[in-house]
Amino acid sequence: MKAEYNFIANIIEKNSTVLDVGCDDGTLMEFLRKNKNVNIRGIEISKEKVQICIAKGLTVIEGNAELDLKQFPKNSFDYVVLGQTLQAFINPEIVIKELLRVGKKAIVTIPNFGNWKVRLDLLFKGTMPITSSLPHEWYNTPNIHMCTIKDFVRFSETINFKINKIDLKYILNTHHHHDHIGGNLELKKKYNCDVIGFKDDKDRIPGINILLENNQIWQKGNFEAKIYHTPGHTSGHIAFHFFKEKIIFTGDTLFSLGCGRIFEGTYEQMFNSLKIFKKLPKDTLIYCGHEYTLKNSEFCLFNDPDNLKLKEKVLKIKNNHKFNSPTIPSVLNDELECNIFLKAEDIKTFSKLRDLKDNF
Repeated sequence: MKAEYNFIANIIEKNSTVLDVGCDDGTLMEFLRKNKNVNIRGIEISKEKVQICIAKGLTVIEGNAELDLKQFPKNSFDYVVLGQTLQAFINPEIVIKELLRVGKKAIVTIPNFGNWKVRLDLLFKGTMPITSSLPHEWYNTPNIHMCTIKDFVRFSETINFKINKIDLKYILNTHHHHDHIGGNLELKKKYNCDVIGFKDDKDRIPGINILLENNQIWQKGNFEAKIYHTPGHTSGHIAFHFFKEKIIFTGDTLFSLGCGRIFEGTYEQMFNSLKIFKKLPKDTLIYCGHEYTLKNSEFCLFNDPDNLKLKEKVLKIKNNHKFNSPTIPSVLNDELECNIFLKAEDIKTFSKLRDLKDNF
């Protein structure tokens, strides 16, 4: 599942009407129907993909958005979604205007040609970049109108449509380290948002106004998460488990193919904290605080050289790096099979591995 699907879902209200423009094989439609209970339809130019959608029980018509959106009445949907395809249209301006006519709100995602990694490719390699969102060579790409976020904002001003501003509601702090809480006060002042963290860390988390307890179910609006106290890295570390979405934010306790250093806690505390994660559904997506995946994989391979699943995962990690793509989120089942810290069966083995990793 694409990471952007969760962001789109967080914008869309439950039980609303949605049109997915360029719906591909209907994956986003299925996701929104399941998680937001929306009445969703799609339009797709590929006959083969339309057939795939219909086979899934989705309501999709074959059509070209530049020509066929005009058949829909004004404001006939609460939301119209256009994902990662605006740059492929001959006339993006027509498409955007039609999106805004057909939907009360439009959600548009684009590959950002101004991303710093893309700029570095151009600067140091002198060639058009190839990434996960820009996978084609310059001579066979369907993308004919590349733009940056800044370009898109200027475009919105030109044709006089409003881009909704960021509405930051909550800052979720897993622990008190500066690289996790350094922006709390500035963001809280700018957006008047809530700062959330563990009750026993209230004196170390700036701006905190919602105090959480271990095993508490925190619920606010569309958000619902179970809180786990996971000491080891720090004494007041917590994880946020959005169990309905099968997503967990593990902070600096669990990394992909690794775990956090032990600063304030004990080996036993960290070992027991990791055991909490091991009990979750195996398809849980893990969002950790840092992306050390490639370096962590070297340590895992050194200590578990015959692990075929690990070798397969390392190949995927290296391929992601080749295309400047993230390795996060990770899937818990992969971690159970490949993360040497999760495979440790006792505290003695875990402690030895943690010491070895500190000096690796």
